[in-house]
Amino acid sequence: MDISGIQSFIYTIAVDKALKQLRSRSIYLEILMEHLIDELLEMLHLTRANLIYSGGGHCYMILPNTAQAKSALAEFEKESNTWFRRLFDVSLYIGIGYAECSYASLKNAVPGSYAEIFSNVSRMISGKKLHRYSAEEILQLNSRKHHGERECRVCRSTGILNDDGRCPVCAALERFAADVMNYNVFIVTSKKISDNALALPFGRYLTARSDNAARAMMDSSPDYVRTYVKNNLHMGKSVAQNLWIGDYSYAKEFEELGNASQGVRKIAVLRADVDNLGNTFVNGFKRGQDSRYETLTRSAVLSRQLSLFFKGYINTILREASLKEMSISGKSAPMAVTIVYSGGDDVFLVGAWNSVLDAFIVLKDALKKFSQGTLTLSGGIGIYDHSFPINVMAEEVAELEDCSKSVDGKNAITCFSAENCYSWDIFTGKVLSEKLALLRGFADCTSGYGNSFLYNILELLRNSSEKINLARLAYLLSRLEPNERTAGAEAVKRYSEFAKNVYTWAQSESDSDRRQFISALLIFVYLNRCEVD
Repeated sequence: MDISGIQSFIYTIAVDKALKQLRSRSIYLEILMEHLIDELLEMLHLTRANLIYSGGGHCYMILPNTAQAKSALAEFEKESNTWFRRLFDVSLYIGIGYAECSYASLKNAVPGSYAEIFSNVSRMISGKKLHRYSAEEILQLNSRKHHGERECRVCRSTGILNDDGRCPVCAALERFAADVMNYNVFIVTSKKISDNALALPFGRYLTARSDNAARAMMDSSPDYVRTYVKNNLHMGKSVAQNLWIGDYSYAKEFEELGNASQGVRKIAVLRADVDNLGNTFVNGFKRGQDSRYETLTRSAVLSRQLSLFFKGYINTILREASLKEMSISGKSAPMAVTIVYSGGDDVFLVGAWNSVLDAFIVLKDALKKFSQGTLTLSGGIGIYDHSFPINVMAEEVAELEDCSKSVDGKNAITCFSAENCYSWDIFTGKVLSEKLALLRGFADCTSGYGNSFLYNILELLRNSSEKINLARLAYLLSRLEPNERTAGAEAVKRYSEFAKNVYTWAQSESDSDRRQFISALLIFVYLNRCEVD
């Protein structure tokens, strides 16, 4: 099963104080997917032993190859999508694909037969995504009457709104957001037992409860269906299903994150995912022509371990990083970021701009260690004012992530704009360890050079293809050389090293050194800029 539209459902909101809404929507979709899995398994009289993997809005199961099972799948898919259209219009869609297979195929007795199973499943789902709705369903969509004429101020759908300008779904998600912050136990019931309950497919409702209230309901309520517990393997009841969810949070609002930044009061958004993951599952277990290691068990373990990294370990990684000296800020401080979504193989987080850069470096290193150097992480980072619309942030940062994905071999970062796209080796080794370190060393041993001096250098470097600007750069560097008698020999030495490197990089034939220094300059200026600038 694969749910389409997750990204737009989470990020296409236009409202102040959107961070709680983002997290609420993310967790709701996580539980929604698990609920669909459990409903299907119950319909087929199976258990979670038949579930191979779930995460990132999709799952894989092994089901009996019977006419009854295929009929149940078709009915399940139809009813689920009818429910999606009723509540979310065409924003969300679930596609189900399957492939008949034998024990020999699962064992890969004929080389390539195991990979072909998953290719056939993907092909069926892709076909359904291209032709989502039947002619009858399209007619229904086009003939529906909208109740109300105003747009929801959160999701922009048209309908009946409350006094605050929110549609019923967004109003419920906002109420649910407060519960998500306070409770870790989520109860599914057959009736709506609270105004804060969220609708689920197949006539179910979701509410958040304290441990004690949840136990009482599990023991006595006739409306109780099942329990999901967030990041807790045991709550005293074996029937509770644990969900690992990345929920590390430094602050509840964008403005708080911006105020926690070093230098310029900006937030940053990170979107990243694992490189070449599809190829890893298809070919990652091959040893030359030997494909005997391509097994269901190994694929399931890899899937679950990756999901555990992005849903569970990520919380510990970000908490423990607060105790270390960071690459960007150069200080140890709480990691001022909040996870919006993390699961499967990708992550979306927001935070103080410098903490987001630090967090990306920390996560990249942690994944490399976790996978013993076999997996890499690429993504994009955009920097914004805290009041900038989150839906626009998400779109722009997706483009920056695409820039990273276009790098040969990937393993790349794109920060602030497409011009600042580098492989991780170049970014950490050249931009940070060489160029940014030079700027810090220069600033530590000299004084009297404000950001305006660096802005002038930045402007000249950006237009260094013009000879006149190179001459102006040389003049600017020579004119401000410190006096050894008043500033000291060390300051003169540092300035000389700084000026020589800057002029050399400005004339770099490949323009790589110049571009790297511009990126380092931007980071340095942001770190040392006050709001009055």
